[in-house]
Amino acid sequence: MNIANRQSYFKELSPLREEISYIRKITDEEYEKIHQGFSPKENSDKWYIFLEEDKIFFYRSWSGECIFIAEYSNKEKEIQNIIVCRDPDIYEFYSFKDDILLFEDLLYNLLLE
Repeated sequence: MNIANRQSYFKELSPLREEISYIRKITDEEYEKIHQGFSPKENSDKWYIFLEEDKIFFYRSWSGECIFIAEYSNKEKEIQNIIVCRDPDIYEFYSFKDDILLFEDLLYNLLLE
């Protein structure tokens, strides 16, 4: 019998990955929203985002592929780095600027809205 957990649906981040330097302070109110996470509500929702320990995971809801992991420092109350998938079969890389734009779009419009 399989027990349902994160590993039963979501895949680990590809070993083809890259770390992007990124700093953003997080207020207590924002942290509460991040802690609640984002679950798809409709078929058109493409992301599943949640906080686990000191990492914010950004998964594609349909494939279960991990695209971003944001490292959160509770002591500094900030996101300190982003790890991004670089497997071309999973996530198409255009530029670091596009990575940051997508990450911030997800952060602001899904988690912090």
